[in-house]
Formats: sequence, C-alpha cells, structure tokens
Amino acid sequence: MQLLTATQIREWDNFTIQNEPVTSLDLMERAAGAFLDWFVTQEFSCGMKVTVVCGNGNNGGDGLVIARHLQLLGAEVSVQILRISATDSPDFDVNLSRLLAVDGVQVHFLHGEIPVFNPQAVCIDALLGTGVKRPLEGISAKLVKAINDTGFQKMISVDLPSGLPADSILQGIAVKADVIYTFQIPKLSFFLPEHVQYCRQWVVGDIGLHEMYFRNVSSQIFLSGLSECAPWLRLRPAFAHKGTFGHALIFAGGNRKIGAALLASHAAIRSGCGWVTAVVPSESMHVVYGSIPEVMCLPQEHLEKELMQKASTDSSSAFTMVRKAWACGPGLGTE
Repeated sequence: MQLLTATQIREWDNFTIQNEPVTSLDLMERAAGAFLDWFVTQEFSCGMKVTVVCGNGNNGGDGLVIARHLQLLGAEVSVQILRISATDSPDFDVNLSRLLAVDGVQVHFLHGEIPVFNPQAVCIDALLGTGVKRPLEGISAKLVKAINDTGFQKMISVDLPSGLPADSILQGIAVKADVIYTFQIPKLSFFLPEHVQYCRQWVVGDIGLHEMYFRNVSSQIFLSGLSECAPWLRLRPAFAHKGTFGHALIFAGGNRKIGAALLASHAAIRSGCGWVTAVVPSESMHVVYGSIPEVMCLPQEHLEKELMQKASTDSSSAFTMVRKAWACGPGLGTE
C-alpha cells in the first residue's frame, strides 16, 4: 500500500469533494461518524466522562462533531477549544453552532490559561491534524504538556496526535496517544522509531475518500502487508519431499558463538529449505542436535580439511559438495 504525504492527503480530500460530489461538511460528518462507530463499540458507556480538546481548524471541527454525538448518546462531555489560528475554518464554525445548540454539553474557550483536566475522563485529542509543519510553542505546547501530564483514563487522538507531523520526525512536543484513530490510510509518522511513545496503537477508519485519486497518485513510500506478500507464497506439491526444496549449508558458529549457528539453521528450516546442514565446531555438534534435531551436522574441522585438499588439486571441484546454497559467517569470529 502507498503511504501519502500530508499534502497528498489534503489533495485527496479535495478530489473527493470535487468528484463525488460531497461537501466538506458532509465529509467531516462522515469522518466523525467512522470514529464514533469504532468508539461506541470499543470504549463507550452511558454516562462516561469525555474531554474533547479542539483547535479551530478542520481537525477541531471533527472533534466538535464527535462531542455533539457523544453528548446525544448520553456521555458527559466537556469541550476545551483553543483558537490556534487567527480565523476559524468555516466548517469549524458551523459545527460549533451545532454543538452549542445541544443541551448539557460544556464548552470552554481557552484564552491563555491552562485548564485542570479530570483524570477520570477519556480524552479525545482533536487539537491539530495533518497541517502541523513546525514545533508547537506558546499556549499550544503548554496545553499538550498538560494533556500528557494529566494521566487520563485513555488518550485517543483523531487522525494524528496533536503536534506530530504526518510525514517527518517530530521536533518538540506532541500528544502521547494510547490509540490513534486515523482516517483512510496510516501515516508515515506511525512507523518512525522516534515516535514510539506517541503512536502506541493505531486504527484506520475508512471514510470513503475517492478511489480514483489513490489509484493514480504517485508515492515513494510503501507499506508491505499480508495482501502484498501473499502472492509470493507458493503452494507445495502434494508429493513433495525434503529433497524437493534444496539443501542449505550453514557454515557458522565459532568458539562460544554456537547460538549464531542455531539461529541461522533454524531460520533456514523455517524459511522452507528441505535439508539443512550446520557446519559447526565438533565439540558443539551435540548442542545443534539437542536443539534442532531436523538439522544435520558436519564438523568444521572435517569440512575445512576436505576443501583444502580439493582446492589444492582442482579448484573447480572444491564446491561440488554444495547442493543449493551456502550461508557463511554468523558467529565465526576472525580466527
């Protein structure tokens, strides 16, 4: 599967709006609906306390839709809104009006102060999405730090943990999400080792973005999964036997490094070799037999002597004893 940049993902949204056609407001409802389908199944209970933290862009608009529906479902919802940019996105404003019309929901606007959050609540992070291009600073950074320090019952980010860029390495602070509910495809950030504490688990929700864009877009980043790897697997013939699948010679395991030979031999068996012969020091052969009985053994000293004798008379025949493939080196040392 291709992984896309933040710019390409925004283009995909716009392509869907122009070609379905669907309005951006409807697409926001669709995205929030996918999140709610998952959340109600996995996390929801009537009367639960939910804190939704929103920015004033489209990711915040998603959060407002989620907050409205959760309140109508019977949750006790508190919404904290930080106006990060000077102007609200149009879809944010529409959904803010819809949210304020719902009885019981608590909406708070942050103006420099950092709230004291209820750690007994589940927090839904919809502060920032894929538009992050630089490190958070000022009140945005303080708010994210407060979110991380609260110790919520669960920390769920919408699309991306706030502050985390979609396709580059984090510089600064970001929300440490327990779960990320991301839209349509996973983001490159989820697979970078630097982000392990921010992306503990992620779930992909299909929001019905137009397939034609994804078919035609070009990416240099690919995620290999079961569907990509399955065509490589070969069914074995009904009357096949171990001789059908080749003989691998594993020349490995020097003094006190027999584990390297065991690991390499086991990998060869696991990957499908029919025969595997481990060439190891004679004093270690019993270790191989005791650990992997299906692997045959030759003492290194015997093979070295035989090869030297053959090489001295006919260099071309020195390797005729090898049936299919050699693997040389693991744990041999320099001696």
